[in-house]
Amino acid sequence: MAAQAGDIPRLRVAVEDGEARAAGELHRLGSWLDADPALSGVVTVERREGAPGSSMGLEDELLIGLVTTAVVDSVFRLLSAACNYLRNRGGRRRITISVEDTDLRITLDSRTPYRRGELEEMAERAARAIRRGLPE
Repeated sequence: MAAQAGDIPRLRVAVEDGEARAAGELHRLGSWLDADPALSGVVTVERREGAPGSSMGLEDELLIGLVTTAVVDSVFRLLSAACNYLRNRGGRRRITISVEDTDLRITLDSRTPYRRGELEEMAERAARAIRRGLPE
């Protein structure tokens, strides 16, 4: 389904703890993002719970809504906050951020020290995908 006029671009977020998806980690990440002052007024965090014991792809997820028109800056702030979360949590974790209605996936790994330029490039890619999905 394509984005409609007035829609807020949204990003889906998944967290893997080791090799498994981790609902508890997703909840902690959502709380982390809610509390990050750099994201205040820039994104909304919506938690959706999947069906208990479902094997049909219905699982917990975070939906991040971009509430400003500064898409690159908003996504960069989100990626920076996600990297800070990974660094502070320790262990082996991955966060995958996907742009709704596109095939773009950005995966951040706790074992990789990302430089600012890398995060900026990822934010640019996400912004291009978001703009392609919005009506002219």
